[in-house]
Amino acid sequence: MLSLAVLISLLPMTQTDYSNPGTYNFESVVTEFQSTSGRMVPVRITFPINCPHAPLIVFSHGYLGSEDGYRSLTKNWASYGFVVIQPRHADSLTGKSPEERRRAASFTDPTAFGDPRQRVDEVRECVDHAAGWARQYGFSADTARLVVAGHSYGGLTTELAAGAKPRRLQVQPERRALGYMVLSGQGIGRMFSEESFSSLTKPMLVVSGDNDTLGKIGVLPDQNPISRKDPFLLSPGGNKWLLWLKDAHHDLGGMNDTRYYKSGPHDEEMLGALKGTTTAFLLSLLKSDTAAQQAMRRGLNLPSQHQLISR
Repeated sequence: MLSLAVLISLLPMTQTDYSNPGTYNFESVVTEFQSTSGRMVPVRITFPINCPHAPLIVFSHGYLGSEDGYRSLTKNWASYGFVVIQPRHADSLTGKSPEERRRAASFTDPTAFGDPRQRVDEVRECVDHAAGWARQYGFSADTARLVVAGHSYGGLTTELAAGAKPRRLQVQPERRALGYMVLSGQGIGRMFSEESFSSLTKPMLVVSGDNDTLGKIGVLPDQNPISRKDPFLLSPGGNKWLLWLKDAHHDLGGMNDTRYYKSGPHDEEMLGALKGTTTAFLLSLLKSDTAAQQAMRRGLNLPSQHQLISR
């Protein structure tokens, strides 16, 4: 006769669907700070209510984006007990004149992209200001438990913050982070060489998919989908993860809540895989959540066409 312990072990394991909202209600506020460059940087902060010692995520938007994007992701993260800070970088279309918007959106003016080092500095300054904002707006933030994340140009910003070494620039990384999430980042090309990723020793989640390219337009360097795997493949192993979304375009199923060039169609199943995987990664790393860690190792029960790989 089987023991009770053995019988329990034979039961099918239930697993949280991390793409569904968590248990925390949350609020969002907009503020700003003056960066070391002298620019006033608008910031959106989304924070869980009554969540002591909430870990911190600083999220860097893509080129032309703003602090108001990616709400499908940031709201899900906040519902699981994370504070999310989103700075508006200088390349954002928000607040620009019609002529500035036209020039930036043409992808023909290299100056419109700004300096990626300034983006990394603004990420760092968000961390510096987090404790003061927590006191001002009445939330809790544990800046010792930090992840830096970003999409597209924000993915490149995240790679630089993680310590990736570009071919020509000298960049001060954000070493306080415990890990990084690179969504549609950059691989070998104009910015990075094969050796650029050898110093990325901390945990990292890289996300891309089959159709994740903007093509060759203007001065924008072409990044084919395969090269977006480079930060995962060329960095030292150990708690490195790649989420490969079948047929994903640059917006990875619609995470940015708006349509733009090469963004691709909205795909609720794909977006769910993205939300669930990023949330489980954050819980695993910043809250040492054993259920999330086990779910990651089991592949999160993702739809079979998507892949979650670790090394």
